[in-house]
Amino acid sequence: MRKFFILLLLILFICCSFSIAGAVPMYYTFEGTVTNIENENGSINPVQVSIGDSVEQVWIVDLETSGYDTFINGTINYYPDNGEFNYFYVDYYSGLNVVLTSPGLYDGAGDVAEINRGYTYQNAHTILAGESANERIWLKNDGTPLISNWSVGTNGFTVYQTLLPQDSGIDRWWSQDMVLTSITEVPNIGEPVPEPTTIFLFGLGLLGIAGVNGRKR
Repeated sequence: MRKFFILLLLILFICCSFSIAGAVPMYYTFEGTVTNIENENGSINPVQVSIGDSVEQVWIVDLETSGYDTFINGTINYYPDNGEFNYFYVDYYSGLNVVLTSPGLYDGAGDVAEINRGYTYQNAHTILAGESANERIWLKNDGTPLISNWSVGTNGFTVYQTLLPQDSGIDRWWSQDMVLTSITEVPNIGEPVPEPTTIFLFGLGLLGIAGVNGRKR
């Protein structure tokens, strides 16, 4: 019986540890203004984007999930960590996003339809990448390179979007004054995960049942 109690307590400790330490997806919200525009091909409508316009972007970041690209033909390419890059999942949730109204350079079945990939490169900088190969959005911070050190008020972010129409050249807009204004947890819309308190009470119940059974014997 004593061994049973020890084993049960060990299992309870492990469960609580995982539920406390487990990371959850987070909303990262950034705000700034459009500081530069290059529009040689006319892909950017001045009504949509002009220098000085306010920009708010919301990204979903999940550091415990692998980053990947989804191709137009439906295949998915995952990015495993290696010695130089540490990949994780991101999703460009909302914000300024210019969509091409003409055919893009990367419209083939083997081209990327959606990017859900963030990465830290040699602890030197972290990049969030979203949207498609034709309308890619990037966000980067060199001053505070590790996302684990980002907090509300962190500045020095640069965000830019490159547009690749089938014509020659690249159109793009960018902002060099983005600030991280909030970090909030993404609501869990799937199956609820037991909280540490719930697991602890469940474990106490098991211990009580085991104690009653032990006394009866």
